[in-house]
Amino acid sequence: MLDHPGVSKVYDGGLTDPSQGSRPYFAMELVKGDPITEFCDKSKLNLEARVALFRQVCKAVQHAHMKGVIHRDLKPSNILVAHGPEGPVAKVIDFGVAKALTQKLTDSTIYTAMGQMIGTPEYMSPEQAEMTGVDIDTRSDVYSLGVILYELLTGRHPFDSAALRKAGVGGLKKLLRETEAPTPSTQVRTLITGDQQTASKLAAQRDMDLRALERRLKGELDWVVMKCLAKERERRYESVNGLSMELKRFLDGEIVLARPPSVGYKLRKFVKRNKIGVAVGVSLSLAMMVGVVGTTIGMLWAMNEKERADRETDRATLAAAAETEAKNAETEAKNEAERNEQLAIEAADLAERELARANEIKRLITEMLEGVDPEIAQTADTELMMRILDTAADRLESGEITDEQIAGELHHLIGGVYYNLQQLTPAERHLEQAVQLRSEQLGRSHPDTMRSMHTLAKLYAHTKPIPGVELYLELVANRREVLGDEHEETLDAMNGLGFAFIRAGRQEEARDILVETHETALRVLGQEHRVTLRSGTHLGLALWSLRQYNESIRVLRDTLDVQRRA
Repeated sequence: MLDHPGVSKVYDGGLTDPSQGSRPYFAMELVKGDPITEFCDKSKLNLEARVALFRQVCKAVQHAHMKGVIHRDLKPSNILVAHGPEGPVAKVIDFGVAKALTQKLTDSTIYTAMGQMIGTPEYMSPEQAEMTGVDIDTRSDVYSLGVILYELLTGRHPFDSAALRKAGVGGLKKLLRETEAPTPSTQVRTLITGDQQTASKLAAQRDMDLRALERRLKGELDWVVMKCLAKERERRYESVNGLSMELKRFLDGEIVLARPPSVGYKLRKFVKRNKIGVAVGVSLSLAMMVGVVGTTIGMLWAMNEKERADRETDRATLAAAAETEAKNAETEAKNEAERNEQLAIEAADLAERELARANEIKRLITEMLEGVDPEIAQTADTELMMRILDTAADRLESGEITDEQIAGELHHLIGGVYYNLQQLTPAERHLEQAVQLRSEQLGRSHPDTMRSMHTLAKLYAHTKPIPGVELYLELVANRREVLGDEHEETLDAMNGLGFAFIRAGRQEEARDILVETHETALRVLGQEHRVTLRSGTHLGLALWSLRQYNESIRVLRDTLDVQRRA
């Protein structure tokens, strides 16, 4: 069925003479060449040449897939390469364990016995190793191709071959199912630090410097390879052609579509492997959240104690003044003053300790909650956390907290948590309350008020761009007046204003404010600072929306290069 220049041809097949036992045979094209890995190393092909040669393999395997045939045993020894008139030519051989997708391979369909492992362990996909009877589809070949590409780039397998074969069937399944392979760049970096001689030989075979090899692998090639090696096949490339086109984008200097696994995906994998530990951690987190109410009461008590201490100090002062009015009461007044002063000191010390304790607990809870990733919201545990958070919000809004300054602080905290969880409606309500209360208590130019304004402005930029622009304009003006034009927080607000302008369709104003922000941030904060990198990204978006494509690409490339170095 297969007719492609990258697949070895089968000329004939049949049975030998009955007198010779009627043994089945087939006659195949003689392919003179070396396994693809050996050929590349002998020829000292650089990374781009290896990727281009590998794309020939992808096209051949895609042809087989289009004919309804999965190879199931792709490995370097089944991909032979020889020099041709126009450069290296790769051919895929040995479809001996191939499986038909929709039709029989021969007049008598070849069946694989249940429970029998078919393939080579080093290049086998997790689902192929499971032997559960689940259909193996074309993405199993995508995984094997990912292993071969990994070896072409790094000279190493993703997993140690000896360990794979020593682990036995059960250990092999567990390793392929649960253990994440290091990225190609990490593999090379480990080799550089552990075996300098081997690393130097590896770099020479790829015609480049050791550190340059690591830098070239880091990023896009890492992402492409690790997408092929994803444990769940739905996270791999849907087809070999998709992988081939991704590699073409890499060779052409275009942006690849693959990206590293999200934080949410990594967390879900971690939770799956550590259910008991995560359950304990969530329980502790919920206990700390419940403690917010108790901590607030402690803060109020501590403030009352501080006020009482101030009153006691006043009494001590009055007692000391009374010495001039009544000589006979001098001794008694002095003793009373000393007692009152001691009480005042003890009360003040206690109040300060309680305040410090409350602030430390609040800081820990704030840092924990503000670090919640939105993708966790898909889990049952986070649904429970949301219910407790909603309860705390309801109690806050019911008026249980009478001190408006503390209420403003709690509205800011809860609104920020809702914002991190992408619960924008309750986040907006609490942040607006925080801005209002803090404005009334502290003024619009107070640092705490401006922090609440900044979080609310970020939310508005996504949901209400025009109010977002208005709030950012006020915030930038306030921070410039209080902190100066070149302060980090001022530049951060200017960066947010630029993004809000983009969202509101005011592209030229966005470009102007972001050019000023980016140039100032480069000069004052340095090119690796988060505000500098973010303003560079937003400036690239503004330029792109104005169709200034070349300048946009230059800014985005410069920003990306700094991120990679950092």
